[in-house]
Amino acid sequence: MIWHILFGVFLILHGLVHLLYLLHSKRVFQLPDLNWPDDSKIFKQVISTKARRMLAVILLGISCLGFVIGGIGTLLNFFWVNDWLRASIVISSFVFLIFWDGSGKKLDQQGLIALLINLGILIVLTL
Repeated sequence: MIWHILFGVFLILHGLVHLLYLLHSKRVFQLPDLNWPDDSKIFKQVISTKARRMLAVILLGISCLGFVIGGIGTLLNFFWVNDWLRASIVISSFVFLIFWDGSGKKLDQQGLIALLINLGILIVLTL
């Protein structure tokens, strides 16, 4: 029972970290030494910085809501929560992969930790 509650709270907190990246992308505030999503290797030559930021805001908003709702669903034992969380993991992982700058530098700021957490959540969901 306690693990169930802790997992639900963890999912909500994971979603709120996505909110941090969303607010950074929207430039509500600037996280130090973080050029994400501006330096996206995939989009840098294709769409403007403003469009990259807006796309990141939209996708991060969906991810944030997905994990927060998934966490609440976990706490309330809703039957659909596993599928909901799997979709949130896919969207979250997708957003961090498409906005990666292509370098091996500062991977923690580029979303590597989020990807590892997403993998951990997926493993827990399969148990």
